[in-house]
Amino acid sequence: MEAQGALNQLWEDSNFNQPERNRAEQGGFLVPNGYNDGFTFQRLQPSQIIDTTPCKLEFTASSDLPRGTIYVHTHPYTNGEQQDYCETPIPVGYENEVGVDDRPALVQMNLNKGLIIDADKIILYTAEGNSTNGYATYNRCGY
Repeated sequence: MEAQGALNQLWEDSNFNQPERNRAEQGGFLVPNGYNDGFTFQRLQPSQIIDTTPCKLEFTASSDLPRGTIYVHTHPYTNGEQQDYCETPIPVGYENEVGVDDRPALVQMNLNKGLIIDADKIILYTAEGNSTNGYATYNRCGY
């Protein structure tokens, strides 16, 4: 499947197997296609990316993404791994979770669903919700 290969490449390009300082969140969009009720992956282009770190992906996105588009991005960490480069006063342990900026990003793009790929899980989340609801985690299936 084309989208699956693209998501695998997205994960590989986040440099998960590198030292933390060399990792970078990656992202794009699963856009509904009209011919088979599936999705086509559109990766963020370098010209859209403002900044990317192991814990942040800042970019400009089209304001006219089709209804049903899902924002996809990586968190290049494994559950419990210490995060030293995340602009926090002290290092924190990563948990398979929706980041504090992930839901506001969906709202800003007028999208309802997002998908996070980390080393252990795939996290499907919605624009509405908090740390205890509005998301589901799934074991990785090849990404």
